[in-house]
Amino acid sequence: MFFPGKELPTAELEAALSEVGVVCRPLPDLQLQDLPPSNATDTETDLSGFTMKVAALILSRFQEASFLLVLVSL
Repeated sequence: MFFPGKELPTAELEAALSEVGVVCRPLPDLQLQDLPPSNATDTETDLSGFTMKVAALILSRFQEASFLLVLVSL
């Protein structure tokens, strides 16, 4: 399971996840490169939300992945 570097699990949680076969891995500190420098701020170029999910998929060892889409009506 990938975690952002600032959100790594505690040693206790990592041990509990390990018992069910989960390996905790930090996401690399990647930044988006396609924004023009004059318009890009640190928060806009950092990975977040759906961008992290894509990075985790690319870095994973899975051959296939399924996506669950949840629609919420307000």
